[in-house]
Amino acid sequence: MLSDRIEAAYAAQVPREHLAKIYAFTNAAYIYRPLWTYEVERRGAEVAMCFYAMNTFDMRLAAGGDIGYAPGYAAMTWPVIYTQHENHREFLKGVVEAKTDIRVCGLMPYEDNGASADLSGKVKILYLDVQPFRPAFMAGIGRPCHIYTEDVSERTFREVCGAAGKAGAALYIKPKRFVGNRLSIPYRRMLEDAEKAGLARIVDSGISARRLCAVADIVLCQPFTSAALFAAEAGKPVAYYDAPGLFTKSQPASYGVPVLRGYTELEQWIAEAMHVSEAAA
Repeated sequence: MLSDRIEAAYAAQVPREHLAKIYAFTNAAYIYRPLWTYEVERRGAEVAMCFYAMNTFDMRLAAGGDIGYAPGYAAMTWPVIYTQHENHREFLKGVVEAKTDIRVCGLMPYEDNGASADLSGKVKILYLDVQPFRPAFMAGIGRPCHIYTEDVSERTFREVCGAAGKAGAALYIKPKRFVGNRLSIPYRRMLEDAEKAGLARIVDSGISARRLCAVADIVLCQPFTSAALFAAEAGKPVAYYDAPGLFTKSQPASYGVPVLRGYTELEQWIAEAMHVSEAAA
């Protein structure tokens, strides 16, 4: 709180011509507004939240019930929230208690470092994961995670890797983002071992998922990363792979992207997707 007060005092002294027109934040890093944003808003700048995440909805569990959204959303006080879909807008209207202008802007392109996105292989499967954090890190921030655990993420990747290899496709894995030493150590080692064995290739996490989806033939995603919408936008076969069968197939968070439950469904879907991809080539 002290550092926030210092930043707010600094923002009050910055010459108006040096302030940005818009200060934008994403829900990946922020829920509560920094104090200094109230000061720049008072001085005429727009302050906005870019809310793109799909795994924030009530995700229906196969065993019954659902995984609810973060309770902190109710306390958000952003004056403007940009979101990707009308469903997002309705969700936020139902949970955000403050008066907020919620605007649907369509798909939000992710940050892109401009690195080469050349993928090689007769059939290229892109796997978009959501990296599991170290359990100690999650415990330290008091945020239990029921989905992206080491066990679930490792099983999902191993089965995607096995199915892609059996189908004779080249598998590329694009980590969701660079997380440094917060990444699960067993998961990192598993990816590195798979790459050394020639079973998969790790793509630079700084390359936009949107650009990678455009050059891949088939896209598989961990539930329910929003990057799947880029594959659908590009007209590529895309599905969520729920290896342990945690979720129902009828899923608000999937936005119409099919949910595959279990290895048999995964193999069948890849075979069908390869046929579609080869027919379109």
